[in-house]
Amino acid sequence: MQIAPNIIIHFEIFKTSFNSNIAKANGIWGQSNPEPLIYISGLEVEPNGFRVMGSNADTVKIEYNGIPFLKFKAKDFITELKEQTGPFKLNVVCRANLNEWMGRVSPQLFIDDYEIEQY
Repeated sequence: MQIAPNIIIHFEIFKTSFNSNIAKANGIWGQSNPEPLIYISGLEVEPNGFRVMGSNADTVKIEYNGIPFLKFKAKDFITELKEQTGPFKLNVVCRANLNEWMGRVSPQLFIDDYEIEQY
């Protein structure tokens, strides 16, 4: 991985205690207060546990406990995911965000960098 995170969370902690308050603080980031980068290690993914989306088929969505992990303009990432033949672990550096759709607000994570690990 080439992007250095500010916050590090292991998947076992993430899956039981994701706190959307990080995402709720979305509006406080700016020029002198950079958006935090969150590293989540050991995200467990099945070979078909992702969805390719978008008109250009270049967006990936991996969902865990109702929280989507999204990567945009991800052709190389999609290729790597499709090459996986068994369950694998994903380490990600991401940014917390809030998705607002039809009056419903929910947390989501934008993937900036990743590593794929075999079991």
